[in-house]
Amino acid sequence: MIKVETSIIINRPLAEVFAYVVDLNTRANWQEGLVEAKQTSSGPTGVGSTYRSTSGPFPLQGRFEFEPADGGTRVRFFVEFQPGGFFKLADPVLAGTLQKQMQTSLDNLKKLLEA
Repeated sequence: MIKVETSIIINRPLAEVFAYVVDLNTRANWQEGLVEAKQTSSGPTGVGSTYRSTSGPFPLQGRFEFEPADGGTRVRFFVEFQPGGFFKLADPVLAGTLQKQMQTSLDNLKKLLEA
C-alpha cells in the first residue's frame, strides 16, 4: 500500500474552504486529473461524507482534513493506493507523480480561493 500526503494553508475561513472543496460542481476547477466525482453517503455534505472519484488507471482512496491555521485553513490531502500488474513495478515513480499532482491541486485551490 502506498500512502501519500500533502497540505497547504489557505487564507480563507475554514467553512468557506470546506464548502468549496466538497462542492462537486467546482472540483474539476482545481483537482488535477479528476474525471468524475459522486457523493456516496446520504444526506447533506458534512464531516464524514464519502465520495467516489474517477481519476486514473487504478483505484485509490483519498480524504481531506481541514483545521484552522494561522488565520486561515490548513487543508491536508491524503491518498492511499495499491497498484497492481505493470504499475506495481513503478511504485516509487507513481508515488512521486501522485505527490506532485496532489500538491498542484492544492496550489490551484489556494489560487482560486484567495483570488
